Amino acid sequence: MASPRYRHALLLLPLGITAALAAYRIGARSLWLDEVYGVSLAGTDWPTAWHTITTREANMVLYYALLHYWLRLGHSEAVVRALSAVAAIFCVIPLYCLGLRLFGATHALLASVLLSINAFFIRYAQEARGYTLLLLLTTISSLLFIRALDRPTTGRWIAYVVVSALAVYAHLFGVWVLAVQLLGVIFLRQAPGRRWRFIAAQVAIAGLLTPIALWASRRHNALDWVPRPTLRSLAEFGDALTGYGGPVLSALVLGACALFLLASWLPGARPESRKTRWSQGFLLAWLAVPVLGTFVFSLLITPAFSPRFLISSLAPLALLAAGGVLALRPVGLRIAVVLALLGFAARGRPWYVDRQKEDWRAATAYLLAAAAPGDGLVFAQTFARRPFDYYLAALRPKRVSLEPVFPAAPWGDFVLRSPGNIWTFSTWWAEHPDYRQRFWMIERLPDEGAMPEWLPGDFLARYCLAQTALFPHVRARLYRRCGSP
Repeated sequence: MASPRYRHALLLLPLGITAALAAYRIGARSLWLDEVYGVSLAGTDWPTAWHTITTREANMVLYYALLHYWLRLGHSEAVVRALSAVAAIFCVIPLYCLGLRLFGATHALLASVLLSINAFFIRYAQEARGYTLLLLLTTISSLLFIRALDRPTTGRWIAYVVVSALAVYAHLFGVWVLAVQLLGVIFLRQAPGRRWRFIAAQVAIAGLLTPIALWASRRHNALDWVPRPTLRSLAEFGDALTGYGGPVLSALVLGACALFLLASWLPGARPESRKTRWSQGFLLAWLAVPVLGTFVFSLLITPAFSPRFLISSLAPLALLAAGGVLALRPVGLRIAVVLALLGFAARGRPWYVDRQKEDWRAATAYLLAAAAPGDGLVFAQTFARRPFDYYLAALRPKRVSLEPVFPAAPWGDFVLRSPGNIWTFSTWWAEHPDYRQRFWMIERLPDEGAMPEWLPGDFLARYCLAQTALFPHVRARLYRRCGSP
């Protein structure tokens, strides 16, 4: 039998897999809108960032703070996204430690490997957003929660309080894991003294979360882009969470989870498996409560069901699935299932390698090359100007022929103010007819295809379409005054 030190050294395997997959072509794709917004917010001065956070963008505040200092390393796509990759790599360690404490080294190692090859996990390891940071902190929070229950000390409870509060500052959906931990304490068959210490810890966490609760209460319609979920949304979430490998991979992973949960309740279950029932129930709640809770909340109150918000459910999924695989007999069947999981997991690779959202990098380079001096640049959606600003700074052209017309803030401004509170091009055009000879119109296209025509009729009567350039989810159209050369 291998020594404990050797077994723990095997943790280098999932760490290496995660590092390799997260680093592979991490800077190949253009930053998309949400990534650019985060980089722009993190890169601005503290007074502007603080005002934005406290009035409009309370979510992911911890990620923005870390990114602010991370940007000192550079602003390229690879460097910007590397913060998420580093957080993803570190996710493997607390997951392993949690599996080790609950079920043993073999279980912990297999769960770590299953996480490291999950395409949903790697996808967000390659995105400049705070989702892997959320997964990291919620996993550490649950590990500290288990440790504090096993052997309560003041230091362990303080560490749990701090990390749990940071998890919510990383993303507001971190509160779901706190709710799961509350359920775990309610069903814990131990001395009530532990419950009182847990309640005291929750009071301390609530005090630390008061600022973000106040900031979030000021933000209305923050999730108005999220559609109302359906049963199909749950199926699509299952495909995403299990790694985009299709129905076979989803069935394998969820079937393994079910097998692990049932094994300790079947007649003739071994005594050691019955001892893990509380741990299994805790993991099941951690997997299901955030998903079903958000789904019901989205149906009854306001839509908020988006798979990336629920990334914290990856940790219990990996631990449950690993338990189901290890419960298989004989060993040959277990090996076959592991190989099948590896094979179908590879089908999710395009989601983090080839999938392109918006190619602002190519669109900006095209506009800089095609524009003539004095051309006006108009954005159909005001927020779409930030990606152009980002790549304008990244490409560093010797001259910029394009002039911002709408919104008209100077290049590089984080706050896109509009003179006279004019927020639609139609309103602006009514006050500035015949303003330029040529206009470039930039649109961020929705996933389902082209957006409806947004240019006013009198503009289209005076200006004729001269050329169109299409990029992934971005369209650039040049309009020239009709009859002009």
